[in-house]
Amino acid sequence: MEGRTRAPYPAGGGDPFLQGVNGVGLNGGPPTTSRLEDALALLDGESSGSSRLDGLEAVREFVINSNGLPTDDRLKQRLFAIACKCASDQNSRIAHKWLQFIHELASQYGEDVVSSLQELLPVCIKSLGSTSSSVRKASVQVLCACAKVRDHNPEVILRGISHGLESADERVRSEACAALVTVYSSARYKNAVAEAVVLQELVVPIIVDRLTDPSKLVVGTAAQALGAVRQRAPDAFQVILMQLPPDTQRLYTSVSGASAAPPVAPPAAGPPAAG
Repeated sequence: MEGRTRAPYPAGGGDPFLQGVNGVGLNGGPPTTSRLEDALALLDGESSGSSRLDGLEAVREFVINSNGLPTDDRLKQRLFAIACKCASDQNSRIAHKWLQFIHELASQYGEDVVSSLQELLPVCIKSLGSTSSSVRKASVQVLCACAKVRDHNPEVILRGISHGLESADERVRSEACAALVTVYSSARYKNAVAEAVVLQELVVPIIVDRLTDPSKLVVGTAAQALGAVRQRAPDAFQVILMQLPPDTQRLYTSVSGASAAPPVAPPAAGPPAAG
């Protein structure tokens, strides 16, 4: 039975455009910047779910497996902007894949990625409200990777997360409480003093404020988050807690079930009883 045949492709095999989209240059050569631009142009429009996944493979092949980030700042910023746009996709599978790609970028090219935090942070905060646990986890991984970038102040990331605590969505507020502690714990600090300042002036006060949240979900998460901080830095946490107003200390004790008072050392063992 005879069927319809497609005209042969040029030497080198494959559709010339798709060669670039799939990370292969013409005639089997290395991918070129123009091919990355073609892929970004495809993604920049009202692309469908399948094209966003295909485009991701093309962009990832170019950046991660072949050439690295483009040296042209304009193209680099366009790449980050489109990545943020696709990571906000309503389709959780697409959003998850793009967040994973952004995590790869942040892990390998952290200094370049943190320069786009103004666009990236809102995407990550919004993703904390996703019904997909994979999307929420990938978002926190991106934030953690950014907070580990050398010579970058993690306070910027933590303050960005704190904006999620003002969301009208209780899921976002709850996940932001948890993310705040996770990112704080994994961040890179200049020294122990810098970490202590972030803990005292930012992390603990912000989470303590959520103990009066109207949502029981958020209050419960805030209490768990403070418990995690207390476990990580018990001495520092105790000092901070004792500096809070008495009413706040009592609220923490009531919600968490933990005592606000410093732990009492067990009495020293006496001499053995005479036999």
